[in-house]
Amino acid sequence: MPRSGVTQVRTFSFNSTTQRLQSVANPESGTTSYTYNTDGTVASKTDAKGQQVQYSYL
Repeated sequence: MPRSGVTQVRTFSFNSTTQRLQSVANPESGTTSYTYNTDGTVASKTDAKGQQVQYSYL
């Protein structure tokens, strides 16, 4: 059931060339940004606090 008078907006930004997700803005946690490897796999994710997770694939 929706709460009266409460609106939360999440914004998804995509690269216009690759169509890959670049960032997600959440009202609860701020903006998370993504980078990609040349093969299209996620290379890293950085949250609003600047904490970065780097991904590797076998």
